[in-house]
Formats: sequence, structure tokens, C-alpha cells
Amino acid sequence: MRLVAATNAQLEERVREKKFREDLYYRLNVLEVRVPPLRERREDIGPIAEAIVRALGKTHDRPLPLSRAARVALAESEWPGNVRQLENALQRGWAVALSEGAAVIEPRHLFPDRAGESEAEAQSYEEAMRRYQARFLREARSEEHT
Repeated sequence: MRLVAATNAQLEERVREKKFREDLYYRLNVLEVRVPPLRERREDIGPIAEAIVRALGKTHDRPLPLSRAARVALAESEWPGNVRQLENALQRGWAVALSEGAAVIEPRHLFPDRAGESEAEAQSYEEAMRRYQARFLREARSEEHT
């Protein structure tokens, strides 16, 4: 049996402090793979973002690319939450762009607070998807009547 585990804790230190079982540490510590945070590998942000956006397009059958400005904004941003934070920003930006009928995802879709919109006014992913679905249904109905 193989087990893959991840943590941001310093397990050796936890073992010394008796806050992590030593026997479990040695069972888990067969092969250590360190994955540096995004801030240490900015060159990976673009390919990761493109893969996430492609996956969103396939999942929802609505491809929507990143604009060049969006790719630059993503690369210049801090991602303390690493790939999870990047993925959440892309999901939200993708949904907001679709709800507006945009042809590409722009920086304003990804970072509404930078465009003068306060955090309290920022749409949630769910709200953006509801707006997109409502717009999609309106367009489908209008096509039926033409």
C-alpha cells in the first residue's frame, strides 16, 4: 500500500516537541517531495492558469480564454494560498466573464477589487453562475422565437 500525504507543518520539529507521533513520521517519510510555493515559481502561474481555464471550458462546454492582460495580471499577483487561491480566482473570473457575455477573461473579472469595486460588492462564484445561466436561458428563449 502507498500513501501520499501533504502538510505545511515542520514534522521533524513537531516530533521533537512530542506533537506528532515519531513512529508515524518515519512510516510517512519514505520519500519527501518539496513543492515550492507559487511565489518561488512564477513561470508556472501561466501554464497552471491556462490548464484550469481549459478544464472549466470543457466541464461547462463553454471555452473562454484568458486575455493577455489577464495572464500578465495573474503572473504579477501574489498567491499566498498557492494553486487553490489561483483556481478560485479563475473559477470566479470565468463565471463573471460568462455572465457578462465577454469573449475573454479580463483582469477586472479576476480582480474586481482592483477595478474600484469593494470586496463587499464583489460577486460570488455562485452569483456569477446564476447570472450567466439566466442570461443563457434568455438568449435560448429569444432564439426559439425567431
